[in-house]
Amino acid sequence: MIKSIIKALLWLIDPDHRIKHEIGMDDVKKFTHVVPVNFKSDFGIAKRAFRTVPYEAWKLNTTTKQLIAADRHRVIREDGSCAWLEDLEAGDKLQTDMGIEEVVSCVPLGFKTHMFCLEVQTDDINDPMNHKFYSDGILSHNTTTASSYLLWKAMFEENSKILIVANKLTSALEVMDRIRYAYEECPDFIKAGIKVYNKTSITFDNGSRIEAVATTSDAGRGKSITLLYCLGGENMVTIRNKHTGEIQEISLEDLYTKMN
Repeated sequence: MIKSIIKALLWLIDPDHRIKHEIGMDDVKKFTHVVPVNFKSDFGIAKRAFRTVPYEAWKLNTTTKQLIAADRHRVIREDGSCAWLEDLEAGDKLQTDMGIEEVVSCVPLGFKTHMFCLEVQTDDINDPMNHKFYSDGILSHNTTTASSYLLWKAMFEENSKILIVANKLTSALEVMDRIRYAYEECPDFIKAGIKVYNKTSITFDNGSRIEAVATTSDAGRGKSITLLYCLGGENMVTIRNKHTGEIQEISLEDLYTKMN
């Protein structure tokens, strides 16, 4: 009964709730507004706030925290990897402002509403807390700044071949959607010309290309990649030592640690 009343009120108050927005698992986030902001966040400065179309509302309860957010809201697991709210299960461990806490429950509330996403950046882009902030005490993540950098590289460095990969295609498409949104907001005089413009790829007239794919055994094979952008340190890759010939399965997080 309460859910029906909430849905009716949202339908009356907000015309966007009268439009059927299909946001399936193979779809991407849609924004209705972007607002420049400038305030101190937990680890850096918030630059912009994005208002989305209505998303499914979920409620996450940990040992001491409660968060109501979108099904596609990103939180940070104990190992540093990202997770959608909708993918969490009881017993999963998350990072909070009080340390590591277990998920008690994470359930859909049965209605959709607008959500807001922040673009947050630290002074040092190599800071491990870059793009992160606390949502009701639960560590969360955004990728808008990374999307802006990928777009800049493609438009201003000719023949750049950028590949975005994630263990789920929806995660890679999320970044592509933000890149398209940033491109459309750019002034005409700095926009590079477009040859291909769709959900999974953008090809510019300067020879640059951005493509989003899921991590598979042949993702990126045969491509001359200038920049590889990977989501999720838990993603596994196969590497070969060029000196010894040894082949090893390793997570991106562990690979990064070895290289640094």
